Amino acid sequence: MLPEVRRILLPELQKETRAVEVRKKAIEFPEVKEALNKVEYSIMIASTKQSIAEIETRILVDTLAQVMVYIKKDIGLRTELDEYDMTRFADVLRKYYYEMSLSEIKLAFELSIVGELNDFLPKKGNGDVENNHYQQFNVEYYSKILKAYKKKKNTTITKAYDALPKHSNQISIDEKKRLYNGNLHNLTLAFYRYKYTGIMYPTGLKDLLYSRALEKTGLMSTININDSDIDRAMSLITQKAEKRLLSQFQANSYLKHGAKSYEVNQDAYFVARRREIKECFDWMVKNEVQIINYLKFV
Repeated sequence: MLPEVRRILLPELQKETRAVEVRKKAIEFPEVKEALNKVEYSIMIASTKQSIAEIETRILVDTLAQVMVYIKKDIGLRTELDEYDMTRFADVLRKYYYEMSLSEIKLAFELSIVGELNDFLPKKGNGDVENNHYQQFNVEYYSKILKAYKKKKNTTITKAYDALPKHSNQISIDEKKRLYNGNLHNLTLAFYRYKYTGIMYPTGLKDLLYSRALEKTGLMSTININDSDIDRAMSLITQKAEKRLLSQFQANSYLKHGAKSYEVNQDAYFVARRREIKECFDWMVKNEVQIINYLKFV
C-alpha cells in the first residue's frame, strides 16, 4: 500500500499490511458504498476474492475452464478452445495478472461488452473502441481487455479510498518532541547494549528511525545496496515462501527477476540498512566514539 494512502486511512485500516485486506474493510464503510456506483462496487467486491497467485495450478486450470463457459457466451466467442488455449490463458494470468481474482477475470470481459471499459480500451482509426476478438481468443485480445480492466479498477480503488472518512494524524509540538527525544534515547541504549554485549536490537521499525537519526549526525552515510544484500534478500524471500508468508509462485517470480524485482530490491534495502547501522555501531566502538555527543535532543 502506498505510504500516502496509509496516512489518510483510519486506525482500523492502517494496521492492515495487505492491500486486499484494506479493500475488504473499506467496502464496509457507508461512505464508500455511497460514493461508488454498482459497477464500481462490484469491482471492489471482486478484488477482495482469492487471487490467482494463491490458487494451485491444477485447480486454476479446472476452475478457469468453468469460468470460460460464461466468458465465451458473454463475448460471443463460437470458436472451441483446446488444451493449448486454456493452458496459455492460465500461464498469462499467472505471469501478468496474478494479483487479480477469477471473479475479476470474468467481470473484466462482462464490462468490456457493456461498454464500461471504453475509456480504457484502445481506439480504432475512426475513434471506435477496439474490443473485438474476431473469433480468436489469443493473448493480444484478452491482454487488451484485462489491461483496460486494471485501469478501471485502479480509478475505482482511488475513488473508494478518497471516500473514506479522513483521520487526522496531527500531534502537538510537545508530543513530537517527546517522541523524537524518546527515539534518540532508545538509540543510545541500543548502541551501548551492542557495545557491551554484542547484541543488536530486534529488526523492524527501529531500523528506519535509528538510520535516520544516525544520518542526521553524519555518523552514517546514505544507504547503498550491495550484491551481498541482494543475495540475502533473495534468501529471505525463499524463507517467506517456506513459512507460507508468500505463495511459491510469487517467490519464484520475484527470484526470477532478481534485483529487477521491486520486492527483492525492497528487502535488499532493509538488509542494507540493517547492515550499515551495525557497521556504524562497529566503527563507533572501535574508535571509542561517544554517541551521546552527536545526538541533539530537543
